[in-house]
Amino acid sequence: MKSPLTLLAGILLIFGGLGLGVTGTLHLVQSSRLQAEVMIRIADPRGSMVGPNSPLIQSEIATMRSPTVLTNVIAELNLNDLWGKKYNRGQRLSDFEVEKLFRIDFRLIRNTDVVPLKVSADDPNDALMLANAIIKNYRQYATLTKSALVTVISAPTIVRGVSPNRPLAIMSIVAGVCMAIGGIVCLGDSAGGWNQPDGSRGFDEVPTEGLQIRGEGPGECAAKKPIRVRSLLHLERI
Repeated sequence: MKSPLTLLAGILLIFGGLGLGVTGTLHLVQSSRLQAEVMIRIADPRGSMVGPNSPLIQSEIATMRSPTVLTNVIAELNLNDLWGKKYNRGQRLSDFEVEKLFRIDFRLIRNTDVVPLKVSADDPNDALMLANAIIKNYRQYATLTKSALVTVISAPTIVRGVSPNRPLAIMSIVAGVCMAIGGIVCLGDSAGGWNQPDGSRGFDEVPTEGLQIRGEGPGECAAKKPIRVRSLLHLERI
């Protein structure tokens, strides 16, 4: 019997590998969800140049994610009750709980003032509905506060989301499988399933004086010194 540390290492490797594999698989599934994408242009009302990393763009993106906009979206679509039935066993959700369920993504385009807004949902119609409501309420806010000039370049359309971390998710799955296999090997080693007490692998060293070995070739032989034999060999004393 090997050290308990080997047994513990095997268990940790197996569970760690399973965790990595499941996490990577879930990420791949979620990254392939349908998304509603809408392209908008955000301009400075003072006429200043705007780029993807400008403070104005970052501020307006934060506004679209904030309760300032999302609270109106929730009220307009009655998401407290609808998502309460869908995700909370029929119990009404608060605005804060609903906001945590939004899956909104922004992928800035280099050297432009165009902002692609992507909204993920299990149902494509829900994704379109959410994207339209977010843009509508955000434009109303921007017009009221004069924080930015917002132009919708393209209406929301359905696209299949691809996460930029997809390679990382695949690596997690592969690493998880390798860790699980390593854990199984450690458990087998700990239980003595692969290594014998003398360090041999699957062999027993037995004295062969007076023994006849069958099944080792076309004929039979009598050994004069100890040899290592597999347990499946048939030994018979003569």
